[in-house]
Amino acid sequence: MQKGSAQYSQASLEVRRGLDLSTCEHILHWFSCWRDGSVWYIAYVVAARVSVGAVVASQLGLLPHVWGDLYSTSLCVYLTLAVLSAWFKMVQFDLARPKVDALLQELRGELLLHADDPSEGTEDVFRRFQKRSGVFRRVFLVLGHLTILSWAVKPFLDRLLGSDGALSLPQDAWYPFDTAHSPYYEIAYLHQVVSLYVAATCVVTVDVFFTTLFMYITAQLHVLNLHLQAMDCRPQLTEDADKVARWEKRVTAQKSAGADGLPSADPPDAYGQLLRSVQHHQVIIRSVRIMEDAMGPCVFVQFLFNVIVICIYAFVIAGVHNMNIGSLIICLTNLISTCVENFGYCWFGNEIISQSEQLAFSAYSSGWVGGGSRFQRSLMLLTMRAQRPLCLTVGSLYT
Repeated sequence: MQKGSAQYSQASLEVRRGLDLSTCEHILHWFSCWRDGSVWYIAYVVAARVSVGAVVASQLGLLPHVWGDLYSTSLCVYLTLAVLSAWFKMVQFDLARPKVDALLQELRGELLLHADDPSEGTEDVFRRFQKRSGVFRRVFLVLGHLTILSWAVKPFLDRLLGSDGALSLPQDAWYPFDTAHSPYYEIAYLHQVVSLYVAATCVVTVDVFFTTLFMYITAQLHVLNLHLQAMDCRPQLTEDADKVARWEKRVTAQKSAGADGLPSADPPDAYGQLLRSVQHHQVIIRSVRIMEDAMGPCVFVQFLFNVIVICIYAFVIAGVHNMNIGSLIICLTNLISTCVENFGYCWFGNEIISQSEQLAFSAYSSGWVGGGSRFQRSLMLLTMRAQRPLCLTVGSLYT
């Protein structure tokens, strides 16, 4: 029974501690951001990019016609920036696929599964990661769909609340045909809803993809802190005084001429654990650098445009007094979604910094006193490197 349980535990190790991004990968594939190399999929990607780009063109064409009206101009500028940012993010993520694949290869290595550590503390870290990443993914996807739903139902909500005239589009736009008549209205409506749905879903899923990586790296840093704290080179006191005496004699008698008076005995278990921790730390450092290169351009543009968008929407909500309920719902849902989008990167990026700052303290708080010169010097090098916390920067400008 115990043997079968152990085999089951080993077989489920990757499920319990591994990095599972299959949901994000499937969604990105469905919405043209996870290419598979087939000709038909490439054609689909091109069509999606052209469709989203046409939304930007329709807003730029509308801008001269609404210039001077505060609400209409602000909404037009917002949609132009938001969709342009989404289009750039879709293209940039596709171009960064080689770096993303290299990052996933690093983070899915066997070293990060910690097969030799069955402790409950490590299991608890990964359980919390799985729970948090699942909750965050669901919340983000729901917010994204609510935002698009608010756009899609706006024409019908306006009509339900007593708006006269023909049905309006989710967002006023310029088209080279009269959208007030069928079937041109239906064509324009479907173009806006489908294009915005593709763009918003891609943007939200890319955000979930990267923030899940943030959380996984945070979990790995937490496990590394636990491993460093668990290292113990001190002699284990037992009732057998002879064993204690032999240990003390071996530690104090064996000296190295160039060891500055440090004992040269290295408990093999502790030194092996230190080596694994160093390798673990190196994998985390490489992963952070690769992720910074992969996400830097698209997230930088997103942050820049989102700051402008937040200012625009806050100004519109505060300054426009005759806004109907449909327009108010759109403003509020988009403002909340934009703030949450930025908040995710800031929150989980700060957790990486916090966990990496603890590494030096964890190493110093370990039982290093009884270690030999080789162990203590290796631990000193790790401590010095850990004093520089891992910090993800966006565009090499801000964290």
